[in-house]
Amino acid sequence: MRAIDSVADLEVDDVGVVTDIDTPEALARAEALWLARSGGG
Repeated sequence: MRAIDSVADLEVDDVGVVTDIDTPEALARAEALWLARSGGG
């Protein structure tokens, strides 16, 4: 049995949390976003 308080909502401000990478095109978009955010491109 699960404890009722075993789950917590956590608000985040990061598009990567909900980024679905399941195609080569999606991977390319994610890589471009990562490079832009990390200052590498």
